[in-house]
Amino acid sequence: FEQNGQICAIGFTKAGFWKNKKAQDMREIMKNSDLEYEIKPPSIEVMRMFENDYNTLKTNNEVI
Repeated sequence: FEQNGQICAIGFTKAGFWKNKKAQDMREIMKNSDLEYEIKPPSIEVMRMFENDYNTLKTNNEVI
């Protein structure tokens, strides 16, 4: 969100839909729910935010 012209926080939500104990392909659900929907690649800024996720998760899993 923004406050007084400054970005204060950015949030991302991960969601999944299950059917018969199988995760469904979100791309298909989005495509079927909006005829004008088109898959867009994430922006460079978003990619940079997550570029170290693999290493963070790997490191945290080794500690547990």
